[in-house]
Amino acid sequence: MVLPNGSLKIIDRAKNIFKLAQGEYIAPEKLENVYITSPYVAQIYVHGESTEAWLMAVMVPDMGEVKKVCIEKGWTQEGEDITPCLSKVELHKHILENFLELAKANKLSGLEKIKKLHIDPEPMTIENDLLTPTMKIKRNIAKNKYLQ
Repeated sequence: MVLPNGSLKIIDRAKNIFKLAQGEYIAPEKLENVYITSPYVAQIYVHGESTEAWLMAVMVPDMGEVKKVCIEKGWTQEGEDITPCLSKVELHKHILENFLELAKANKLSGLEKIKKLHIDPEPMTIENDLLTPTMKIKRNIAKNKYLQ
């Protein structure tokens, strides 16, 4: 883009890697492609900070699968709204255990394993400005939304 003063501004996607506290670089898209294969996940956003030694994820659940688990474990009853169940520590542990199995099966390093999880029932969409028209996550906007 040419700015009014005649200088050039380069417009492009920010690099899709970040560094953790240990100095290791992480490629979140690679991890999202692994974790999206979980039956509990409809959408996922993986994030890390250079001040932390672990990764966190925000996931939009596959409500059918999550409801099935909540009913099996007795956390909710058939016909009840499962939204309150989404904040249960037990559900988070169950999903993180599934993520650990996926990480092992895909030979991910210890730093590429998700340690913290946030479940948001609201899908990431173009309308709520979390996805680009090509359905890629707008990482800076997602970070600002979920890390408040």
